[in-house]
Amino acid sequence: MRYFTCIIIEEDATESARLKDLITQIGNTEVIGTTTTIKHAINLLNDLEPNLMFLSLNGDDLSAFKTLEKIKKQPTIVLIVNKTSANVSTFEANGLNYLTKPITEKDLQSLFAKLNQTHNQLAQKMQGLLGKLKFED
Repeated sequence: MRYFTCIIIEEDATESARLKDLITQIGNTEVIGTTTTIKHAINLLNDLEPNLMFLSLNGDDLSAFKTLEKIKKQPTIVLIVNKTSANVSTFEANGLNYLTKPITEKDLQSLFAKLNQTHNQLAQKMQGLLGKLKFED
């Protein structure tokens, strides 16, 4: 199982704390930062370079994506959305990682299983490609 480091970007401090607790219970992820603003998130992301980011979208918050273009090293992004205000089928159709509020431990376990499966598939492909390389003296 892959170990993740993550940052939570959530306007609601109560939701952020709740998500952090759930993530901690799962055990394969360390929350290395939390923030309520995108601007502060840029600094955290560039300084700490997590491999996973939980980003809460409230309504039509497309400005968050424009701001995130300023990140040096892009982590895997997990969108957190309100089920009533988001078009979940769009996320599914585009293969985006997302969670709907209220997030449950089961939701997180499913997400991490999916992320681990994707990581393992990529690792196998890389091993296959590396095995085909011929090194010359």
